[in-house]
Amino acid sequence: MDTKLHPSVRPVLISDLRPTQITVGLGEVEQRRSHWRQQRRKKAARFLGRHMIPVILGPGGHHYLIDNHHLARALYDEGVKSVLTLVIADLRKLETAAFWFVMDNRSWLHPYDERGRRCSHTDLPSSVKDLRDDPFRTLAGELRRAGGFAKETIPFTEFLWADFLRRRIKRKRVEKNFRRALKEALILAKNAAEGINYQAGWILATTATVKVFIDIFIGIWAFVLGYIWTNHINPTKDKAKASEIWQRFPKFIIGFVVTSLIGLYLALGTPTEIASKVPAAMGEANTFRVIFFILTFFSIGVLSNFKRLWAEGIGKLAAVYFVSLFGFVIWVGLLISWLFFAGIKPPLAS
Repeated sequence: MDTKLHPSVRPVLISDLRPTQITVGLGEVEQRRSHWRQQRRKKAARFLGRHMIPVILGPGGHHYLIDNHHLARALYDEGVKSVLTLVIADLRKLETAAFWFVMDNRSWLHPYDERGRRCSHTDLPSSVKDLRDDPFRTLAGELRRAGGFAKETIPFTEFLWADFLRRRIKRKRVEKNFRRALKEALILAKNAAEGINYQAGWILATTATVKVFIDIFIGIWAFVLGYIWTNHINPTKDKAKASEIWQRFPKFIIGFVVTSLIGLYLALGTPTEIASKVPAAMGEANTFRVIFFILTFFSIGVLSNFKRLWAEGIGKLAAVYFVSLFGFVIWVGLLISWLFFAGIKPPLAS
Protein backbone atom coordinates (compact mmCIF):
# COMPACT_ATOMS: atom_id res chain seq x y z
CA MET A 1 0.00 0.00 0.00
CA ASP A 2 1.59 3.24 -1.16
CA THR A 3 0.79 6.22 1.12
CA LYS A 4 3.22 8.81 -0.31
CA LEU A 5 1.84 12.06 -1.71
CA HIS A 6 1.70 12.04 -5.51
CA PRO A 7 0.72 15.31 -7.15
CA SER A 8 -1.06 14.40 -10.34
CA VAL A 9 -0.26 16.71 -13.26
CA ARG A 10 -2.98 15.17 -15.35
CA PRO A 11 -6.42 16.65 -14.88
CA VAL A 12 -9.20 14.38 -13.68
CA LEU A 13 -12.79 14.83 -14.74
CA ILE A 14 -14.90 16.11 -11.85
CA SER A 15 -17.67 13.75 -12.93
CA ASP A 16 -15.26 10.84 -12.30
CA LEU A 17 -14.53 11.82 -8.70
CA ARG A 18 -16.17 9.50 -6.14
CA PRO A 19 -17.39 11.25 -2.94
CA THR A 20 -16.62 9.77 0.46
CA GLN A 21 -19.49 11.57 2.17
CA ILE A 22 -23.23 11.69 1.53
CA THR A 23 -24.01 15.35 2.11
CA VAL A 24 -22.76 18.89 1.66
CA GLY A 25 -24.16 22.24 2.68
CA LEU A 26 -25.58 23.70 -0.51
CA GLY A 27 -25.28 27.14 1.08
CA GLU A 28 -21.55 26.53 1.33
CA VAL A 29 -21.51 25.37 -2.28
CA GLU A 30 -23.19 28.60 -3.37
CA GLN A 31 -20.54 30.65 -1.58
CA ARG A 32 -17.78 28.82 -3.41
CA ARG A 33 -19.60 29.25 -6.71
CA SER A 34 -19.81 32.99 -6.04
CA HIS A 35 -16.09 33.09 -5.23
CA TRP A 36 -15.29 31.20 -8.44
CA ARG A 37 -17.28 33.67 -10.56
CA GLN A 38 -15.23 36.50 -9.13
CA GLN A 39 -12.03 34.94 -10.43
CA ARG A 40 -10.73 36.38 -13.67
CA ARG A 41 -9.62 34.05 -16.42
CA LYS A 42 -5.97 34.41 -15.50
CA LYS A 43 -6.70 33.94 -11.82
CA ALA A 44 -8.99 30.98 -12.47
CA ALA A 45 -6.17 28.76 -13.72
CA ARG A 46 -3.97 29.84 -10.83
CA PHE A 47 -6.84 29.15 -8.42
CA LEU A 48 -7.23 25.58 -9.72
CA GLY A 49 -3.49 25.08 -9.46
CA ARG A 50 -3.52 26.13 -5.80
CA HIS A 51 -6.54 23.98 -4.96
CA MET A 52 -5.64 20.46 -5.99
CA ILE A 53 -8.25 17.95 -4.87
CA PRO A 54 -6.97 15.29 -2.42
CA VAL A 55 -7.97 11.80 -3.50
CA ILE A 56 -7.41 8.14 -2.69
CA LEU A 57 -6.83 5.77 -5.56
CA GLY A 58 -9.14 2.81 -4.97
CA PRO A 59 -10.13 -0.47 -6.63
CA GLY A 60 -10.85 -0.10 -10.30
CA GLY A 61 -8.61 2.97 -10.47
CA HIS A 62 -11.37 5.24 -9.14
CA HIS A 63 -10.42 8.56 -7.57
CA TYR A 64 -12.07 8.86 -4.16
CA LEU A 65 -12.46 12.44 -3.04
CA ILE A 66 -11.58 12.83 0.67
CA ASP A 67 -11.77 16.63 1.01
CA ASN A 68 -13.02 19.73 -0.82
CA HIS A 69 -16.36 18.17 -1.64
CA HIS A 70 -17.98 21.60 -1.58
CA LEU A 71 -15.41 23.01 -3.98
CA ALA A 72 -15.72 20.05 -6.34
CA ARG A 73 -19.51 20.36 -6.36
CA ALA A 74 -19.30 24.14 -6.90
CA LEU A 75 -16.91 23.76 -9.84
CA TYR A 76 -19.11 21.03 -11.33
CA ASP A 77 -22.18 23.26 -11.05
CA GLU A 78 -20.24 26.09 -12.69
CA GLY A 79 -19.43 23.90 -15.68
CA VAL A 80 -15.75 23.23 -14.91
CA LYS A 81 -14.87 19.88 -16.45
CA SER A 82 -11.67 18.83 -14.71
CA VAL A 83 -9.37 19.56 -11.76
CA LEU A 84 -5.88 18.63 -10.63
CA THR A 85 -5.67 15.97 -7.95
CA LEU A 86 -3.30 15.16 -5.09
CA VAL A 87 -3.06 11.42 -4.44
CA ILE A 88 -2.90 10.83 -0.68
CA ALA A 89 -2.69 7.03 -0.90
CA ASP A 90 -2.75 4.37 -3.59
CA LEU A 91 -5.06 1.56 -2.45
CA ARG A 92 -5.81 0.07 -5.85
CA LYS A 93 -4.38 -3.33 -4.89
CA LEU A 94 -6.72 -3.80 -1.94
CA GLU A 95 -9.87 -5.87 -2.18
CA THR A 96 -13.10 -3.92 -1.89
CA ALA A 97 -13.89 -4.91 1.70
CA ALA A 98 -10.34 -4.17 2.84
CA PHE A 99 -10.39 -0.85 0.98
CA TRP A 100 -13.49 0.39 2.82
CA PHE A 101 -12.10 -0.87 6.14
CA VAL A 102 -8.95 1.19 5.65
CA MET A 103 -10.93 4.24 4.50
CA ASP A 104 -13.08 4.10 7.63
CA ASN A 105 -10.12 3.39 9.93
CA ARG A 106 -8.14 6.35 8.57
CA SER A 107 -11.14 8.74 8.87
CA TRP A 108 -11.24 9.16 5.09
CA LEU A 109 -14.93 8.27 5.12
CA HIS A 110 -18.00 10.08 6.50
CA PRO A 111 -21.09 8.02 5.59
CA TYR A 112 -23.70 10.07 7.46
CA ASP A 113 -26.90 11.34 5.88
CA GLU A 114 -28.65 14.70 6.27
CA ARG A 115 -30.30 13.50 9.49
CA GLY A 116 -27.01 12.53 11.08
CA ARG A 117 -27.61 8.79 10.69
CA ARG A 118 -24.68 6.54 9.82
CA CYS A 119 -25.17 4.65 6.58
CA SER A 120 -23.31 2.01 4.62
CA HIS A 121 -20.56 2.90 2.14
CA THR A 122 -22.94 1.57 -0.51
CA ASP A 123 -25.14 4.63 0.16
CA LEU A 124 -22.38 7.01 -0.92
CA PRO A 125 -23.22 8.87 -4.15
CA SER A 126 -21.21 7.90 -7.21
CA SER A 127 -20.76 11.52 -8.32
CA VAL A 128 -20.48 14.95 -6.68
CA LYS A 129 -23.65 16.02 -8.50
CA ASP A 130 -25.62 13.57 -6.34
CA LEU A 131 -24.43 14.92 -3.00
CA ARG A 132 -27.45 15.72 -0.81
CA ASP A 133 -28.06 18.97 1.06
CA ASP A 134 -27.56 19.21 4.81
CA PRO A 135 -28.55 22.73 5.96
CA PHE A 136 -26.79 22.17 9.28
CA ARG A 137 -23.50 21.78 7.41
CA THR A 138 -24.13 25.22 5.91
CA LEU A 139 -24.93 26.55 9.38
CA ALA A 140 -21.74 25.04 10.79
CA GLY A 141 -19.65 26.69 8.06
CA GLU A 142 -21.24 30.07 8.72
CA LEU A 143 -20.77 29.55 12.46
CA ARG A 144 -17.04 29.01 11.95
CA ARG A 145 -16.72 32.18 9.86
CA ALA A 146 -18.61 34.08 12.57
CA GLY A 147 -16.04 32.98 15.16
CA GLY A 148 -18.08 30.21 16.78
CA PHE A 149 -15.19 27.73 16.51
CA ALA A 150 -11.75 27.55 14.96
CA LYS A 151 -10.87 25.64 11.82
CA GLU A 152 -9.04 22.45 12.76
CA THR A 153 -7.13 19.71 11.00
CA ILE A 154 -9.40 17.04 12.53
CA PRO A 155 -11.31 15.36 9.68
CA PHE A 156 -14.93 16.41 9.23
CA THR A 157 -14.87 18.99 12.05
CA GLU A 158 -17.66 21.00 10.43
CA PHE A 159 -19.81 17.87 10.25
CA LEU A 160 -19.27 17.27 13.97
CA TRP A 161 -20.50 20.79 14.63
CA ALA A 162 -23.37 20.26 12.20
CA ASP A 163 -24.46 17.22 14.21
CA PHE A 164 -24.08 19.20 17.45
CA LEU A 165 -26.38 21.91 16.08
CA ARG A 166 -28.82 19.40 14.57
CA ARG A 167 -29.61 18.08 18.05
CA ARG A 168 -30.38 21.55 19.41
CA ILE A 169 -31.90 23.65 16.60
CA LYS A 170 -34.93 22.74 14.54
CA ARG A 171 -34.29 22.18 10.85
CA LYS A 172 -37.29 24.32 9.91
CA ARG A 173 -35.72 27.29 11.71
CA VAL A 174 -32.47 26.86 9.78
CA GLU A 175 -34.36 26.73 6.49
CA LYS A 176 -36.83 29.55 7.19
CA ASN A 177 -34.81 31.96 9.37
CA PHE A 178 -31.12 31.30 8.88
CA ARG A 179 -29.99 34.50 10.61
CA ARG A 180 -31.90 33.63 13.77
CA ALA A 181 -30.54 30.08 13.67
CA LEU A 182 -26.99 31.46 13.38
CA LYS A 183 -27.51 33.66 16.47
CA GLU A 184 -28.74 30.63 18.38
CA ALA A 185 -25.77 28.60 17.12
CA LEU A 186 -23.35 31.28 18.35
CA ILE A 187 -24.90 31.12 21.82
CA LEU A 188 -24.66 27.32 21.82
CA ALA A 189 -21.04 27.45 20.66
CA LYS A 190 -20.15 29.94 23.39
CA ASN A 191 -21.83 27.79 26.03
CA ALA A 192 -20.05 24.71 24.71
CA ALA A 193 -16.69 26.51 24.89
CA GLU A 194 -17.40 27.34 28.54
CA GLY A 195 -18.50 23.78 29.28
CA ILE A 196 -22.17 24.76 29.65
CA ASN A 197 -24.90 22.58 28.17
CA TYR A 198 -28.36 23.81 29.08
CA GLN A 199 -31.35 21.50 28.98
CA ALA A 200 -33.14 21.65 25.64
CA GLY A 201 -36.45 23.52 25.73
CA TRP A 202 -35.81 25.27 29.05
CA ILE A 203 -36.73 28.71 27.73
CA LEU A 204 -40.04 27.40 26.34
CA ALA A 205 -41.01 26.04 29.77
CA THR A 206 -40.04 29.35 31.38
CA THR A 207 -42.05 31.50 28.99
CA ALA A 208 -45.03 29.14 29.24
CA THR A 209 -45.02 29.54 33.02
CA VAL A 210 -44.91 33.32 32.75
CA LYS A 211 -47.67 33.26 30.11
CA VAL A 212 -49.96 31.25 32.43
CA PHE A 213 -49.62 33.80 35.22
CA ILE A 214 -50.04 36.71 32.79
CA ASP A 215 -53.25 35.14 31.48
CA ILE A 216 -54.51 34.71 35.05
CA PHE A 217 -53.75 38.35 35.68
CA ILE A 218 -55.46 39.39 32.43
CA GLY A 219 -58.65 37.70 33.62
CA ILE A 220 -58.54 39.62 36.91
CA TRP A 221 -57.59 42.85 35.12
CA ALA A 222 -60.47 42.39 32.66
CA PHE A 223 -62.85 42.24 35.62
CA VAL A 224 -61.32 45.42 37.09
CA LEU A 225 -61.56 47.21 33.73
CA GLY A 226 -65.18 46.11 33.37
CA TYR A 227 -65.97 47.63 36.75
CA ILE A 228 -64.20 50.88 35.88
CA TRP A 229 -65.93 51.07 32.48
CA THR A 230 -69.46 50.52 33.79
CA ASN A 231 -69.09 52.76 36.84
CA HIS A 232 -66.87 55.60 35.66
CA ILE A 233 -66.31 55.72 31.87
CA ASN A 234 -69.80 54.72 30.69
CA PRO A 235 -71.95 54.54 33.86
CA THR A 236 -75.50 53.18 33.71
CA LYS A 237 -78.35 52.87 36.19
CA ASP A 238 -78.26 49.07 36.00
CA LYS A 239 -75.91 47.33 38.40
CA ALA A 240 -74.37 43.98 37.60
CA LYS A 241 -75.66 41.11 39.72
CA ALA A 242 -73.39 38.44 41.17
CA SER A 243 -74.86 35.83 38.82
CA GLU A 244 -74.08 37.98 35.77
CA ILE A 245 -70.54 38.58 37.00
CA TRP A 246 -70.08 34.82 37.32
CA GLN A 247 -71.58 34.28 33.87
CA ARG A 248 -69.16 36.76 32.33
CA PHE A 249 -66.19 35.65 34.39
CA PRO A 250 -63.54 33.97 32.09
CA LYS A 251 -63.69 30.38 33.27
CA PHE A 252 -60.33 29.52 31.72
CA ILE A 253 -58.75 31.30 34.69
CA ILE A 254 -60.05 28.54 36.95
CA GLY A 255 -58.61 25.99 34.52
CA PHE A 256 -55.21 27.69 34.65
CA VAL A 257 -55.22 27.69 38.46
CA VAL A 258 -56.26 24.04 38.70
CA THR A 259 -53.72 22.99 36.05
CA SER A 260 -50.97 24.92 37.85
CA LEU A 261 -51.81 23.19 41.15
CA ILE A 262 -51.81 19.77 39.47
CA GLY A 263 -48.49 20.55 37.79
CA LEU A 264 -47.03 21.67 41.11
CA TYR A 265 -48.18 18.45 42.74
CA LEU A 266 -46.69 16.34 39.95
CA ALA A 267 -43.42 18.24 40.18
CA LEU A 268 -43.05 17.97 43.96
CA GLY A 269 -45.00 14.95 45.12
CA THR A 270 -44.80 12.39 42.34
CA PRO A 271 -42.34 9.47 42.54
CA THR A 272 -39.39 9.62 40.17
CA GLU A 273 -40.51 6.70 38.00
CA ILE A 274 -43.90 8.33 37.38
CA ALA A 275 -42.51 11.86 36.98
CA SER A 276 -40.23 10.62 34.20
CA LYS A 277 -43.33 9.76 32.14
CA VAL A 278 -44.98 13.16 32.57
CA PRO A 279 -43.15 14.93 29.67
CA ALA A 280 -44.31 12.28 27.20
CA ALA A 281 -47.89 12.57 28.46
CA MET A 282 -47.71 16.35 28.19
CA GLY A 283 -46.51 16.01 24.61
CA GLU A 284 -49.57 13.93 23.76
CA ALA A 285 -51.85 16.40 25.55
CA ASN A 286 -50.35 19.29 23.62
CA THR A 287 -52.37 18.25 20.55
CA PHE A 288 -55.61 18.79 22.45
CA ARG A 289 -54.30 22.07 23.84
CA VAL A 290 -53.85 23.42 20.32
CA ILE A 291 -57.34 22.25 19.27
CA PHE A 292 -59.04 23.87 22.28
CA PHE A 293 -56.97 27.02 21.82
CA ILE A 294 -58.25 27.38 18.25
CA LEU A 295 -61.83 26.63 19.30
CA THR A 296 -61.63 29.23 22.10
CA PHE A 297 -60.66 32.12 19.88
CA PHE A 298 -62.98 30.99 17.09
CA SER A 299 -65.86 31.02 19.59
CA ILE A 300 -64.88 34.49 20.78
CA GLY A 301 -65.04 35.73 17.20
CA VAL A 302 -68.41 34.08 16.56
CA LEU A 303 -70.03 35.42 19.73
CA SER A 304 -68.63 38.95 19.52
CA ASN A 305 -71.11 41.61 18.41
CA PHE A 306 -68.82 43.89 16.44
CA LYS A 307 -71.68 46.20 15.35
CA ARG A 308 -72.52 46.88 18.96
CA LEU A 309 -68.87 47.39 19.81
CA TRP A 310 -68.59 49.92 16.99
CA ALA A 311 -71.75 51.70 18.16
CA GLU A 312 -70.51 51.82 21.74
CA GLY A 313 -67.25 53.38 20.58
CA ILE A 314 -64.68 50.80 19.61
CA GLY A 315 -62.02 53.52 19.57
CA LYS A 316 -62.33 53.92 23.33
CA LEU A 317 -62.03 50.16 23.78
CA ALA A 318 -58.94 50.04 21.58
CA ALA A 319 -57.39 52.93 23.51
CA VAL A 320 -58.09 51.24 26.84
CA TYR A 321 -56.64 47.97 25.52
CA PHE A 322 -53.52 49.72 24.22
CA VAL A 323 -52.93 51.56 27.48
CA SER A 324 -53.59 48.41 29.50
CA LEU A 325 -51.25 46.25 27.42
CA PHE A 326 -48.29 48.57 27.02
CA GLY A 327 -48.74 50.54 30.19
CA PHE A 328 -49.54 47.78 32.58
CA VAL A 329 -49.72 44.13 31.45
CA ILE A 330 -46.22 43.95 29.94
CA TRP A 331 -44.67 45.39 33.08
CA VAL A 332 -46.61 42.95 35.24
CA GLY A 333 -45.21 40.15 33.05
CA LEU A 334 -41.68 41.42 33.61
CA LEU A 335 -42.34 41.66 37.34
CA ILE A 336 -43.66 38.09 37.42
CA SER A 337 -40.58 36.91 35.50
CA TRP A 338 -38.30 38.65 37.97
CA LEU A 339 -40.15 37.31 41.02
CA PHE A 340 -40.09 33.72 39.77
CA PHE A 341 -36.75 33.48 37.99
CA ALA A 342 -34.37 36.16 39.32
CA GLY A 343 -31.06 34.52 40.18
CA ILE A 344 -32.15 31.11 38.85
CA LYS A 345 -29.87 29.57 36.23
CA PRO A 346 -31.31 27.44 33.40
CA PRO A 347 -31.28 23.69 34.09
CA LEU A 348 -28.28 21.80 32.79
CA ALA A 349 -28.67 18.78 30.53
CA SER A 350 -28.02 15.53 32.34
